[in-house]
Amino acid sequence: MSFVSSTLAVGDILWYVNDDISTPTQYPHPHVIVAIDGEWVYTVCGTSQQATIERKIIHLGHQDNSLFPAIAPNHINNTFTDYTFFDCCDYYEITKSTLQKKHTNNEIVKCKGKTTYGEYDQIRRALKSNSTIDIIDLLVHEED
Repeated sequence: MSFVSSTLAVGDILWYVNDDISTPTQYPHPHVIVAIDGEWVYTVCGTSQQATIERKIIHLGHQDNSLFPAIAPNHINNTFTDYTFFDCCDYYEITKSTLQKKHTNNEIVKCKGKTTYGEYDQIRRALKSNSTIDIIDLLVHEED
């Protein structure tokens, strides 16, 4: 059974290099799976670099960080070493086959945890508050 078909679920935290982010790096970033629809997996990307988030808030002209929910490290559900902020100004689409290929080529570190229902809901509320997000109907958690 493949990595993707046997393990992926909404709320999972995957670490992989995302070539689609505005400033791609060679380093894996955490991505929370916010929705799965057939072959498509939808994620939001996180960073522990608070300065990056603060620059984006200023650039977007926001008054607060409501579109950037933070998940605290807890070593039970995730492997974060610092608060990780998830950018809910956008989401990323990737196919299951692309994730499988990344995993096979050791480009995906692996599934490193799962958000709690409360953490997922915090991300979902931030996505829903963003009028540019068009996957609102797909944002469903198994505990809903």
